[in-house]
Amino acid sequence: MTDLRADNRLISILDKNSFIAEQYRSIRAKILLSTESSYKKTILVTSSVPKEGKTLTAANLSISIAQGMQEKVLLIDSDLRQPTLHKIFQITPLNGLSDYLTHDLHLEEVILPTHVEKLSIIPAGSLVSNPFELLATEKMSSLIMELRAQVPDRFIIFDSPPLIPVSDTMILAKMVDWTIFVILAGQTPRDLVAKALTSYGRNNILGVILNRLEVPPNEYSYSKYYYRY
Repeated sequence: MTDLRADNRLISILDKNSFIAEQYRSIRAKILLSTESSYKKTILVTSSVPKEGKTLTAANLSISIAQGMQEKVLLIDSDLRQPTLHKIFQITPLNGLSDYLTHDLHLEEVILPTHVEKLSIIPAGSLVSNPFELLATEKMSSLIMELRAQVPDRFIIFDSPPLIPVSDTMILAKMVDWTIFVILAGQTPRDLVAKALTSYGRNNILGVILNRLEVPPNEYSYSKYYYRY
């Protein structure tokens, strides 16, 4: 694996003192506050449509949480159609989630360490022709339960496909505790956001992140903002 600092999109590592990194820490604090009284620590990160920044948000948020005093994080690339986490973390995996679901593999063969202490990753794995069917299997559900039991207090964060184009995320939503929506501020049409939220339901939405939010020049400038849904 190469140095994560080579990827300047991982702002939580590249510049820990930046205002953007501070916003991730603020989001981390809100998540820890929301989950401190329960063992509900599986979080799915999604968006309405592609190119809203959900994958980078999931990566930076995972790093930020893992940089805490005690928190451990497992980041899972469950976007089996267009996986990118392995590129962001600059790893060349032999196996990943799809391989685990289709072959007789042990968990140790798909959970990979990163250069961030207390942060591990399960990459998406080999491209498959039936991602929806794989994610809907009993083996996927059992995997999540096993990962929960393996390290009960660990955060498990899923980077999932956007909601509008495909239905994969709806399957995963039934298996996790919380969902965080990423919305590209000023770009994503409101009707698409409303359609995605309506189809998803509101019961387990932890919050919404407005990505690349512009603020007036006389105020602090930042690109992430979180509020409880």
